[in-house]
Amino acid sequence: MSELVSVIIPTYNRSALLSKALACVAAQDYRPLQVVVVDDGSTDDTKEVIPGQKAKLAEQGVDLVFASQQNSGPASARNRGFSLSNGNFIAFLDSDDLWMPATVSTLHRLLTAHPSAGMAFCALTCIDIDDRFIGYRPTRLPPEPREGLLPKPFEQFLTYMPTNTSCIMIRRSVLADVGVFDTSLHIGEDWDLWYRITQKYDAAYTLDASLAKSRDHPGNMSKRDARAIGDRICLMLKHLPQVQSESVRAGQIGRIQRDLVLLQEQIMRERHHTNGYAKLLEHQYAPASLRYRVGSMMRRQPKWIGAVYARIVRSLGYLQRSTLGKDA
Repeated sequence: MSELVSVIIPTYNRSALLSKALACVAAQDYRPLQVVVVDDGSTDDTKEVIPGQKAKLAEQGVDLVFASQQNSGPASARNRGFSLSNGNFIAFLDSDDLWMPATVSTLHRLLTAHPSAGMAFCALTCIDIDDRFIGYRPTRLPPEPREGLLPKPFEQFLTYMPTNTSCIMIRRSVLADVGVFDTSLHIGEDWDLWYRITQKYDAAYTLDASLAKSRDHPGNMSKRDARAIGDRICLMLKHLPQVQSESVRAGQIGRIQRDLVLLQEQIMRERHHTNGYAKLLEHQYAPASLRYRVGSMMRRQPKWIGAVYARIVRSLGYLQRSTLGKDA
């Protein structure tokens, strides 16, 4: 008999998209299957649609567990979902993303075929709010073999993340070993967990991008505001001590320095105080560049002056794209 797979879906004000996500869970060709939905403080009709969805899933042999909580972020919601789940295998699906019918069975097969793997992942297709194809996200993995095993790819994942949360299945025992999602991170809490897993375990993969569809839409979390940039810096600093390769370490420090520049300017753009970011902005890796020094002086001026300066910098084309893609 197959082992139970639990699917954890955190959601916030996405009742219509949640219904689509649950429908694709019901369409999976793998059983037994459990889905745990955690409503992270929605103010729409999410709670009202759950009874009907629970009945539809039950008809397809899928048990739905539902819980709600005060808005606490995706890490907290996923941790709550894990605590309510029963499966020996845990898959993650964001409420705005979709799976094809063979997603769960494929990821489960990969973990079964590779006992040393703590996680399995697939490639992904990007779609818009209306389910229309946008493109494929590159994995930067060799085109062959189409499936395989990456030996403890922590530093490889640091250099470039080849997948996203809705493409991943892990063993329950692995979460018990490395710990759950870090609730101090609002952005990047999923990457943090994948980093911790791949420091200790191999990762199985398939390059089949048709299995998971990641939705790009206006409701996605911003990756360019000060909080997101600050979390990204904290994430890189957290894992820097574990990096052994000098080239990877140098690359990470370079990314930290670039993001410190962006953080300083975004704080001014948003007219925020720097109290919560002071330690980051004064970190030993803070760049010694003229741009950063001028920005530091502008940050100490009245907020409107700093905001004007930051907007001028952006207008000159200095705003770099986020190094984190859409994940939650």
